[in-house]
Amino acid sequence: MPKLNENYQNLKESFSEIAHRVNAYTASHPDKKIIRLGIGDVTLPLTSLAVSGLHAGVDAMAESATFKGYGPEQGYGFLRDAISAYYAKNNVTVDADDIFISDGAKSDTGNISELFSADNTILIPDPVYPVYVDSNLMNGKKITYLSGNADKEKTMACLSQNQEKIENMANAYLKQQGFDYHASLQLTNCYFPTRIYGDYVFPCGYYDAARITLGKGEGHNWWCVLYPQFCFVEEACTSVPGESVSRLEQALKEDDYLALKNNRPDVEIRFFLFPQFSADTIKVSFNR
Repeated sequence: MPKLNENYQNLKESFSEIAHRVNAYTASHPDKKIIRLGIGDVTLPLTSLAVSGLHAGVDAMAESATFKGYGPEQGYGFLRDAISAYYAKNNVTVDADDIFISDGAKSDTGNISELFSADNTILIPDPVYPVYVDSNLMNGKKITYLSGNADKEKTMACLSQNQEKIENMANAYLKQQGFDYHASLQLTNCYFPTRIYGDYVFPCGYYDAARITLGKGEGHNWWCVLYPQFCFVEEACTSVPGESVSRLEQALKEDDYLALKNNRPDVEIRFFLFPQFSADTIKVSFNR
């Protein structure tokens, strides 16, 4: 007699439950406008480039000479070559043989935990996209939630409580990748230099921070890896993307957010060899 996967009984509030609650609330409060923060729907049409590519693909499927069935498991060679060439234009070397064409990051993120034993504990932020919880529950994995609350005290307390778990997960991954050093998490007070992004000035000073050190910590900071929304090359510092602005407004108190805007420090130019000179007494011109 076939046995059922009893882990499915652990599924709780998923998409269907959310839909039931929304429908029930709408029925009992027809005068209320609901702001939906779930999956949502697309709001803009396809770009002309995407449309032309889809048409070309459909036309190819209508001819015997260009018809394609199931593609290679790693993805079509022409597509992997095109991706490799794209990175090459940006001075990044990626061999086409190292490229895998999947059906999207969402399913990859949901399925990647299948590479690990069910004995592993999965750390998931709360709130989170429900499929990441469901996919792990269905596999029988234990879940530890990391609060996504913007409150600093609660966040630091949660990190402190889960410090050993976070370090163990990081060390297990490092060992799996063949590295012989370890990771350590410190809740510390670090000095950060002044950073200016467009109209936003993050003043220098000492800030409470969660810092993960790999090995002796002699490498470079992974700022651009961990916080890509706030990582800009020098030429792009003249403006801040709208998504980053929205995140700042949500995460900071109103007074703190306003303090970041239009708060550029006054800069006085002095000359090392001729300190009597200043920006008011000398004019410098540059020719290209």
